[in-house]
Amino acid sequence: MDIGSIVNQAAGLAGGHKDKEPAFIASAKFTGDRPGYFFSTGKQGTGYYRDPKSGATAGAEDAAAGGSMPPPKPRQPTAEELLQEAEEQANVDEIQLLDAKGLKRIVAQLEKKYKENLEQRMKYADAPDKFLESEVDLDEQVKSLLQ
Repeated sequence: MDIGSIVNQAAGLAGGHKDKEPAFIASAKFTGDRPGYFFSTGKQGTGYYRDPKSGATAGAEDAAAGGSMPPPKPRQPTAEELLQEAEEQANVDEIQLLDAKGLKRIVAQLEKKYKENLEQRMKYADAPDKFLESEVDLDEQVKSLLQ
């Protein structure tokens, strides 16, 4: 029997586990993932500590590990997921193709709103509240061009 297995048995008994898996497995370096364990340096040294979030009881393992384990790293989204998210945020479905006829229609609408606003401003120069509605209409038309 080597020293590592003695330490592992002692750690398993100290952890109070009745199952066969120890609370700590000594390892000088990370040798890959082990289900139910995380690699860390704690009170028992460097190695694999039982993961309390893997379904085992949490009390003894946290004490053996010297505190709680670090949170897992968030999963990085793939390029396709990033593209889909950007398209959803940009409302790609609402973007319309713009041809010469469509551009002329948009320009004509803008000119109409501009002329209406200009007439209202000249007619009611001393009463801005009377041409406020035409201001709002013109503002909405300009903002619709930006979308």
